[in-house]
Amino acid sequence: MSDYYDDASFSGTRIPFLRRRQVGDALSDTFDFLRHSGREYAVGIIVLVLPIVVLNLVVSVVSVSHTQSMEMLTAMLSGELDPEALGAGPSLGLVALSSVLGLVVFVLMQAATLAYLQRYRNGEAGSIPPGVLWEATKPLLLPVGGVMIATTALVTVLVFANILPCLGQIAFLGGLLFLGPIMWMWPVARVFDAEGLGSAFRRTRTLMKGHWGASLMTVILIMIVVFVLVTLVSVPAIVLAFALGDLMGNVVAVASGALGLLLYPIYGLPVITATLHYFNLVERSEAVDLKRRVDDLDDRDPPANSEGW
Repeated sequence: MSDYYDDASFSGTRIPFLRRRQVGDALSDTFDFLRHSGREYAVGIIVLVLPIVVLNLVVSVVSVSHTQSMEMLTAMLSGELDPEALGAGPSLGLVALSSVLGLVVFVLMQAATLAYLQRYRNGEAGSIPPGVLWEATKPLLLPVGGVMIATTALVTVLVFANILPCLGQIAFLGGLLFLGPIMWMWPVARVFDAEGLGSAFRRTRTLMKGHWGASLMTVILIMIVVFVLVTLVSVPAIVLAFALGDLMGNVVAVASGALGLLLYPIYGLPVITATLHYFNLVERSEAVDLKRRVDDLDDRDPPANSEGW
């Protein structure tokens, strides 16, 4: 059972942020958050990512019309076919554009989720329409984007380390296990503690001391949940793709894009869980809320002394 050092009446939110949590509590609180504010959160995320998702969908549809079969692509790479005859140039360019748009929408989703959590923590749940959420999201795009670039750089280093003989795989797995929880909470520290990339990384690493196992387990649990939810939402698109095959590729792309909109709030779940776990570590390390409660008790007027017996 978890110890509460914060409550709804004190923080202005239904789900306390500064709370000591055991393994699994952050996940439970994430679903509690969704039960009470999930609709507003999901609508805000979907509205914000919709323009980029639609643009990416158009790029995907055009790309499908230019993409050739795997046999022809293999023949092109082997030098048996002329790339210009395949139209490979436009396809590769569209694929690159689609990848960039995918990264942009991912950053937007993360920033919007953190912006919503900021407003939620301030007690504004129920009054965060998409327009308000967008205004709160804009200042977070660069910080969150910077964390994503830095995270990508770290992962790239680990991948290159994996190429090294003998100790390469050990270094890769060890680095991934150690850095995984830190990278998971890195954007939370960057946004809520308003620090630079380096200081936010050190802040997260310091808070994790003595709690690495619980942090890693929490990461694993939320990723399993996300995998299951994404699989369930993706089943209709997979069935449609198998049923229609190559005959209606554009229809499949459009249907997949429409269903994909439902995935973005799901992709935000690890961000929510990371935020709740991060503040758990803050409370365990610094007892911020407990000290605040003690100060409040000290500020109260002492009871009047009764005279006599």
